Amino acid sequence: MNFQYTLQCLNFLRIHKSGSQEKTLSKVNPKITRCEFTYKCPKSWDQLFITNVDAVRFCDQCDRNVYLSNSSNEALEHASKGECVAIPIELTNASKRNLNWGSLVVGELRPPPYGLLRPLPRRKENIEDLYVRSVDQSAEFYGIDGCPSGWFYVGIDAKGDCQFGVLEKYSDIGLFARHAKLTLVDIPIGLLSSGNTERFCDTAARKAIKPRGSSVFPAPARAALLEHSYIKGSEANRQAVGRRLSKQSWNIVPKIREVDDYMRSQNLQAKVREMHPELAFWALNDRQSLQYGKKNCDGAEERLEILTRFLPSARDYYEDALNTYKRKDVAADDILDAMVGAVTAMHFPAISTLPENPIKDDEGLAMEMVYALV
Repeated sequence: MNFQYTLQCLNFLRIHKSGSQEKTLSKVNPKITRCEFTYKCPKSWDQLFITNVDAVRFCDQCDRNVYLSNSSNEALEHASKGECVAIPIELTNASKRNLNWGSLVVGELRPPPYGLLRPLPRRKENIEDLYVRSVDQSAEFYGIDGCPSGWFYVGIDAKGDCQFGVLEKYSDIGLFARHAKLTLVDIPIGLLSSGNTERFCDTAARKAIKPRGSSVFPAPARAALLEHSYIKGSEANRQAVGRRLSKQSWNIVPKIREVDDYMRSQNLQAKVREMHPELAFWALNDRQSLQYGKKNCDGAEERLEILTRFLPSARDYYEDALNTYKRKDVAADDILDAMVGAVTAMHFPAISTLPENPIKDDEGLAMEMVYALV
Protein backbone atom coordinates (compact mmCIF):
# COMPACT_ATOMS: atom_id res chain seq x y z
CA MET A 1 0.00 0.00 0.00
CA ASN A 2 1.42 3.39 -0.97
CA PHE A 3 0.62 5.85 1.80
CA GLN A 4 2.14 8.84 0.06
CA TYR A 5 -0.60 11.23 1.07
CA THR A 6 0.38 14.66 2.30
CA LEU A 7 -1.25 17.46 4.16
CA GLN A 8 -1.55 20.47 1.85
CA CYS A 9 -3.20 23.73 2.73
CA LEU A 10 -4.40 26.43 0.34
CA ASN A 11 -1.76 28.64 -1.26
CA PHE A 12 -2.89 31.50 0.94
CA LEU A 13 -2.97 29.81 4.30
CA ARG A 14 -4.00 31.78 7.37
CA ILE A 15 -2.18 30.59 10.44
CA HIS A 16 -2.97 31.83 13.93
CA LYS A 17 -0.56 32.12 16.80
CA SER A 18 -1.55 31.15 20.32
CA GLY A 19 -2.37 34.84 20.92
CA SER A 20 -4.56 37.04 18.76
CA GLN A 21 -1.81 37.88 16.26
CA GLU A 22 -2.39 36.49 12.77
CA LYS A 23 -0.04 35.96 9.85
CA THR A 24 -0.80 35.24 6.19
CA LEU A 25 1.66 33.02 4.35
CA SER A 26 1.64 33.06 0.56
CA LYS A 27 2.31 29.86 -1.39
CA VAL A 28 3.14 27.75 1.64
CA ASN A 29 2.22 24.07 1.63
CA PRO A 30 2.48 22.50 5.08
CA LYS A 31 2.63 18.70 4.82
CA ILE A 32 2.12 15.79 7.14
CA THR A 33 2.58 12.15 6.27
CA ARG A 34 -0.16 10.25 4.46
CA CYS A 35 -2.97 12.84 4.76
CA GLU A 36 -4.14 16.09 3.26
CA PHE A 37 -6.50 18.82 4.43
CA THR A 38 -9.92 18.55 2.81
CA TYR A 39 -11.16 21.61 4.67
CA LYS A 40 -9.24 24.52 6.19
CA CYS A 41 -11.14 26.11 9.06
CA PRO A 42 -11.42 29.92 8.86
CA LYS A 43 -11.16 30.08 12.64
CA SER A 44 -8.04 29.85 14.74
CA TRP A 45 -7.65 27.65 17.83
CA ASP A 46 -8.04 30.75 20.01
CA GLN A 47 -11.35 31.63 18.34
CA LEU A 48 -12.86 28.23 19.17
CA PHE A 49 -14.98 27.73 22.30
CA ILE A 50 -13.20 26.23 25.29
CA THR A 51 -14.59 22.93 26.56
CA ASN A 52 -14.03 21.02 29.79
CA VAL A 53 -11.23 19.10 28.04
CA ASP A 54 -8.03 21.08 27.46
CA ALA A 55 -7.21 19.42 24.13
CA VAL A 56 -10.73 19.75 22.69
CA ARG A 57 -12.49 22.93 21.54
CA PHE A 58 -15.82 23.56 19.82
CA CYS A 59 -16.38 25.30 16.49
CA ASP A 60 -19.81 26.99 16.38
CA GLN A 61 -19.53 27.57 12.64
CA CYS A 62 -19.25 23.86 11.84
CA ASP A 63 -20.96 22.66 15.00
CA ARG A 64 -18.10 20.21 15.61
CA ASN A 65 -15.36 19.50 18.12
CA VAL A 66 -11.75 20.20 17.17
CA TYR A 67 -9.01 17.99 18.64
CA LEU A 68 -5.54 19.31 19.39
CA SER A 69 -3.04 16.77 18.00
CA ASN A 70 0.57 16.93 19.16
CA SER A 71 1.86 14.17 16.88
CA SER A 72 1.30 12.89 13.36
CA ASN A 73 -0.18 9.69 14.74
CA GLU A 74 -2.74 11.57 16.87
CA ALA A 75 -3.80 13.61 13.86
CA LEU A 76 -4.20 10.50 11.71
CA GLU A 77 -6.24 8.72 14.38
CA HIS A 78 -8.69 11.64 14.46
CA ALA A 79 -8.69 11.74 10.64
CA SER A 80 -9.77 8.10 10.52
CA LYS A 81 -12.81 9.07 12.61
CA GLY A 82 -13.68 12.09 10.46
CA GLU A 83 -12.83 14.53 13.26
CA CYS A 84 -11.36 18.02 12.87
CA VAL A 85 -7.89 18.66 14.21
CA ALA A 86 -5.53 21.47 15.18
CA ILE A 87 -1.92 20.67 14.26
CA PRO A 88 1.21 22.58 15.35
CA ILE A 89 3.04 23.99 12.36
CA GLU A 90 6.17 22.25 13.67
CA LEU A 91 4.66 18.89 12.66
CA THR A 92 4.49 19.94 9.03
CA ASN A 93 7.15 20.05 6.34
CA ALA A 94 6.31 23.60 5.37
CA SER A 95 9.24 25.82 4.55
CA LYS A 96 10.63 26.87 7.89
CA ARG A 97 11.35 30.38 6.65
CA ASN A 98 8.97 33.11 7.86
CA LEU A 99 6.80 30.79 9.91
CA ASN A 100 5.49 31.53 13.37
CA TRP A 101 6.55 28.68 15.62
CA GLY A 102 3.78 27.72 18.00
CA SER A 103 1.11 28.36 15.35
CA LEU A 104 -1.69 25.89 14.69
CA VAL A 105 -3.26 24.72 11.44
CA VAL A 106 -6.97 23.95 11.97
CA GLY A 107 -9.14 21.85 9.66
CA GLU A 108 -10.34 18.42 8.58
CA LEU A 109 -7.95 15.80 7.25
CA ARG A 110 -8.69 13.28 4.57
CA PRO A 111 -7.73 9.88 6.02
CA PRO A 112 -5.35 7.52 4.21
CA PRO A 113 -6.88 5.04 1.70
CA TYR A 114 -9.51 2.76 3.20
CA GLY A 115 -8.96 4.36 6.58
CA LEU A 116 -5.77 2.36 7.09
CA LEU A 117 -3.15 3.83 9.39
CA ARG A 118 0.37 2.63 9.91
CA PRO A 119 1.38 3.08 13.55
CA LEU A 120 4.73 4.73 14.14
CA PRO A 121 7.48 2.20 14.80
CA ARG A 122 8.76 1.71 18.33
CA ARG A 123 11.70 4.00 18.99
CA LYS A 124 15.00 2.28 19.76
CA GLU A 125 15.62 3.61 23.26
CA ASN A 126 18.26 1.17 24.55
CA ILE A 127 21.64 0.40 23.03
CA GLU A 128 20.97 -3.36 23.23
CA ASP A 129 17.86 -2.84 21.05
CA LEU A 130 19.64 -0.64 18.53
CA TYR A 131 21.68 -3.11 16.50
CA VAL A 132 20.47 -5.64 13.97
CA ARG A 133 21.62 -9.22 14.58
CA SER A 134 19.76 -10.89 11.71
CA VAL A 135 18.39 -9.63 8.39
CA ASP A 136 15.38 -10.59 6.29
CA GLN A 137 16.96 -12.20 3.23
CA SER A 138 14.31 -10.91 0.81
CA ALA A 139 16.06 -7.61 0.03
CA GLU A 140 18.33 -7.59 -3.02
CA PHE A 141 19.64 -4.03 -3.11
CA TYR A 142 21.28 -2.20 -0.23
CA GLY A 143 22.56 1.26 0.60
CA ILE A 144 24.79 1.88 3.61
CA ASP A 145 25.98 5.05 5.31
CA GLY A 146 28.07 5.57 8.41
CA CYS A 147 26.09 7.00 11.33
CA PRO A 148 27.01 8.06 14.89
CA SER A 149 26.03 4.65 16.29
CA GLY A 150 27.55 2.48 13.54
CA TRP A 151 26.29 1.85 10.02
CA PHE A 152 22.73 2.59 8.87
CA TYR A 153 21.46 0.45 6.02
CA VAL A 154 18.39 0.34 3.77
CA GLY A 155 17.46 -2.82 1.85
CA ILE A 156 14.92 -2.99 -0.98
CA ASP A 157 13.39 -6.15 -2.39
CA ALA A 158 12.14 -6.86 -5.91
CA LYS A 159 8.64 -5.55 -5.03
CA GLY A 160 9.96 -2.22 -3.72
CA ASP A 161 9.42 -3.05 -0.04
CA CYS A 162 12.08 -1.67 2.29
CA GLN A 163 13.80 -2.72 5.46
CA PHE A 164 16.29 -0.70 7.44
CA GLY A 165 18.48 -1.08 10.49
CA VAL A 166 21.75 -0.22 12.20
CA LEU A 167 24.83 -2.43 12.10
CA GLU A 168 27.19 -2.17 15.06
CA LYS A 169 30.27 -2.72 12.90
CA TYR A 170 30.93 -2.71 9.17
CA SER A 171 31.78 -6.40 9.05
CA ASP A 172 28.13 -7.09 9.91
CA ILE A 173 27.32 -6.47 6.23
CA GLY A 174 28.10 -10.18 6.01
CA LEU A 175 24.49 -10.62 7.15
CA PHE A 176 23.33 -9.70 3.65
CA ALA A 177 26.16 -8.68 1.29
CA ARG A 178 26.77 -12.12 -0.24
CA HIS A 179 23.15 -12.86 -1.11
CA ALA A 180 22.39 -9.29 -2.29
CA LYS A 181 22.72 -8.35 -5.94
CA LEU A 182 24.46 -5.06 -5.11
CA THR A 183 25.35 -3.10 -1.97
CA LEU A 184 26.48 0.52 -2.28
CA VAL A 185 28.39 2.19 0.54
CA ASP A 186 28.94 5.88 1.13
CA ILE A 187 32.62 5.56 2.03
CA PRO A 188 35.89 5.56 0.06
CA ILE A 189 36.88 1.97 -0.71
CA GLY A 190 39.83 1.90 -3.12
CA LEU A 191 42.66 4.10 -1.75
CA LEU A 192 45.86 5.60 -3.10
CA SER A 193 49.23 4.52 -1.77
CA SER A 194 51.41 6.99 -3.68
CA GLY A 195 51.53 9.15 -6.75
CA ASN A 196 48.44 11.23 -7.54
CA THR A 197 47.30 13.70 -4.90
CA GLU A 198 43.66 12.60 -5.36
CA ARG A 199 41.68 9.67 -6.71
CA PHE A 200 40.28 10.28 -10.19
CA CYS A 201 36.77 9.39 -8.97
CA ASP A 202 36.89 12.20 -6.39
CA THR A 203 37.90 14.88 -8.88
CA ALA A 204 35.44 13.60 -11.52
CA ALA A 205 32.54 13.54 -9.05
CA ARG A 206 33.38 17.01 -7.77
CA LYS A 207 33.29 18.33 -11.33
CA ALA A 208 30.03 16.54 -12.20
CA ILE A 209 27.95 17.82 -9.29
CA LYS A 210 29.02 21.47 -9.31
CA PRO A 211 28.19 23.66 -7.43
CA ARG A 212 27.89 20.98 -4.71
CA GLY A 213 31.38 19.64 -5.39
CA SER A 214 32.67 20.61 -1.95
CA SER A 215 30.66 17.71 -0.52
CA VAL A 216 33.18 15.29 -2.06
CA PHE A 217 36.08 15.17 0.41
CA PRO A 218 39.49 14.01 -0.87
CA ALA A 219 39.95 10.41 0.28
CA PRO A 220 42.98 9.75 2.47
CA ALA A 221 45.91 7.64 1.33
CA ARG A 222 46.06 4.19 2.90
CA ALA A 223 49.15 5.19 4.90
CA ALA A 224 47.07 7.73 6.82
CA LEU A 225 44.86 4.94 8.15
CA LEU A 226 47.78 3.61 10.19
CA GLU A 227 47.89 6.77 12.30
CA HIS A 228 45.61 7.71 15.17
CA SER A 229 46.06 11.46 15.43
CA TYR A 230 45.22 14.16 12.91
CA ILE A 231 48.74 15.61 12.85
CA LYS A 232 50.42 12.25 12.22
CA GLY A 233 47.72 11.13 9.78
CA SER A 234 47.96 14.36 7.79
CA GLU A 235 51.74 14.09 7.61
CA ALA A 236 51.55 10.44 6.53
CA ASN A 237 49.15 11.50 3.79
CA ARG A 238 51.52 14.26 2.64
CA GLN A 239 54.43 11.86 2.43
CA ALA A 240 52.36 9.34 0.46
CA VAL A 241 50.57 11.58 -2.05
CA GLY A 242 51.94 15.07 -1.50
CA ARG A 243 48.80 16.49 0.10
CA ARG A 244 47.80 17.03 3.70
CA LEU A 245 44.42 15.83 4.96
CA SER A 246 41.50 18.14 5.65
CA LYS A 247 39.83 17.85 9.02
CA GLN A 248 36.67 16.62 7.27
CA SER A 249 38.57 13.78 5.66
CA TRP A 250 40.32 12.90 8.92
CA ASN A 251 37.01 12.76 10.79
CA ILE A 252 35.87 9.80 8.69
CA VAL A 253 39.22 7.95 8.81
CA PRO A 254 38.02 5.53 11.55
CA LYS A 255 35.10 4.50 9.30
CA ILE A 256 37.38 4.23 6.25
CA ARG A 257 39.86 2.13 8.25
CA GLU A 258 37.05 -0.21 9.31
CA VAL A 259 35.87 -0.64 5.72
CA ASP A 260 39.38 -1.03 4.31
CA ASP A 261 40.31 -3.75 6.80
CA TYR A 262 37.16 -5.72 5.96
CA MET A 263 37.18 -5.25 2.19
CA ARG A 264 40.85 -6.32 1.89
CA SER A 265 40.05 -9.55 3.72
CA GLN A 266 36.91 -10.47 1.74
CA ASN A 267 36.16 -11.31 -1.88
CA LEU A 268 33.24 -8.89 -2.17
CA GLN A 269 34.52 -6.28 -4.61
CA ALA A 270 31.91 -7.16 -7.25
CA LYS A 271 28.99 -6.97 -4.81
CA VAL A 272 30.00 -4.17 -2.44
CA ARG A 273 30.98 -0.94 -4.13
CA GLU A 274 31.43 2.74 -3.38
CA MET A 275 28.92 5.48 -4.06
CA HIS A 276 28.65 9.14 -3.12
CA PRO A 277 25.12 10.34 -2.21
CA GLU A 278 25.36 13.68 -4.03
CA LEU A 279 26.56 11.98 -7.20
CA ALA A 280 23.80 9.39 -6.83
CA PHE A 281 21.13 12.09 -6.46
CA TRP A 282 22.65 13.98 -9.40
CA ALA A 283 22.25 10.92 -11.62
CA LEU A 284 18.66 10.24 -10.49
CA ASN A 285 17.83 13.92 -11.04
CA ASP A 286 18.55 13.82 -14.78
CA ARG A 287 22.16 14.73 -14.05
CA GLN A 288 21.17 18.05 -12.54
CA SER A 289 22.85 19.24 -9.36
CA LEU A 290 20.66 19.68 -6.33
CA GLN A 291 19.72 23.15 -5.16
CA TYR A 292 19.85 22.72 -1.37
CA GLY A 293 22.17 21.17 1.17
CA LYS A 294 21.01 17.88 2.67
CA LYS A 295 21.00 19.02 6.29
CA ASN A 296 18.13 21.52 6.02
CA CYS A 297 14.41 20.98 5.48
CA ASP A 298 14.40 22.18 1.87
CA GLY A 299 17.28 19.85 1.06
CA ALA A 300 15.59 16.85 2.67
CA GLU A 301 12.38 17.59 0.78
CA GLU A 302 14.27 17.97 -2.50
CA ARG A 303 15.95 14.59 -2.03
CA LEU A 304 12.75 12.85 -0.97
CA GLU A 305 11.03 14.11 -4.10
CA ILE A 306 13.78 12.55 -6.23
CA LEU A 307 13.69 9.26 -4.33
CA THR A 308 9.91 9.06 -4.65
CA ARG A 309 10.17 9.06 -8.45
CA PHE A 310 11.80 5.62 -8.22
CA LEU A 311 10.47 4.36 -4.89
CA PRO A 312 6.92 5.67 -4.26
CA SER A 313 7.01 4.66 -0.59
CA ALA A 314 10.33 6.45 0.07
CA ARG A 315 8.81 9.18 2.22
CA ASP A 316 7.01 6.72 4.47
CA TYR A 317 10.13 4.65 5.08
CA TYR A 318 12.17 7.78 5.68
CA GLU A 319 9.75 8.99 8.33
CA ASP A 320 9.52 5.52 9.89
CA ALA A 321 13.30 5.53 10.24
CA LEU A 322 13.23 9.04 11.72
CA ASN A 323 10.73 7.84 14.31
CA THR A 324 12.63 4.62 15.05
CA TYR A 325 16.00 6.14 15.94
CA LYS A 326 17.18 9.08 17.98
CA ARG A 327 19.13 11.70 16.03
CA LYS A 328 22.17 11.06 18.24
CA ASP A 329 22.19 7.51 16.84
CA VAL A 330 21.09 8.05 13.23
CA ALA A 331 20.99 11.51 11.65
CA ALA A 332 18.28 12.41 9.15
CA ASP A 333 20.80 12.80 6.32
CA ASP A 334 22.26 9.36 7.13
CA ILE A 335 18.84 7.93 6.27
CA LEU A 336 18.64 9.85 2.99
CA ASP A 337 22.18 8.83 2.01
CA ALA A 338 21.53 5.13 2.64
CA MET A 339 18.22 5.35 0.77
CA VAL A 340 19.77 6.85 -2.34
CA GLY A 341 22.39 4.10 -2.25
CA ALA A 342 19.69 1.43 -2.19
CA VAL A 343 17.63 3.15 -4.90
CA THR A 344 20.74 3.45 -7.07
CA ALA A 345 21.50 -0.25 -6.52
CA MET A 346 17.94 -1.03 -7.68
CA HIS A 347 19.00 0.04 -11.17
CA PHE A 348 21.58 -2.75 -11.41
CA PRO A 349 22.83 -3.70 -13.96
CA ALA A 350 22.00 -0.27 -15.46
CA ILE A 351 24.78 1.48 -13.58
CA SER A 352 27.99 3.24 -14.45
CA THR A 353 31.03 4.63 -12.64
CA LEU A 354 33.25 7.65 -12.34
CA PRO A 355 35.72 7.31 -13.87
CA GLU A 356 34.29 5.13 -16.63
CA ASN A 357 37.24 2.75 -16.42
CA PRO A 358 38.24 2.68 -12.74
CA ILE A 359 41.79 2.04 -11.64
CA LYS A 360 42.40 -0.52 -8.91
CA ASP A 361 44.53 0.28 -5.89
CA ASP A 362 47.48 -1.75 -4.61
CA GLU A 363 45.08 -4.09 -2.79
CA GLY A 364 42.96 -4.76 -5.89
CA LEU A 365 40.05 -2.53 -4.79
CA ALA A 366 38.47 -0.31 -7.47
CA MET A 367 38.73 3.46 -6.96
CA GLU A 368 35.29 4.32 -8.31
CA MET A 369 31.92 5.86 -7.57
CA VAL A 370 28.81 4.08 -8.82
CA TYR A 371 25.77 5.92 -10.14
CA ALA A 372 22.55 4.88 -11.92
CA LEU A 373 21.92 5.11 -15.64
CA VAL A 374 18.46 6.69 -15.79
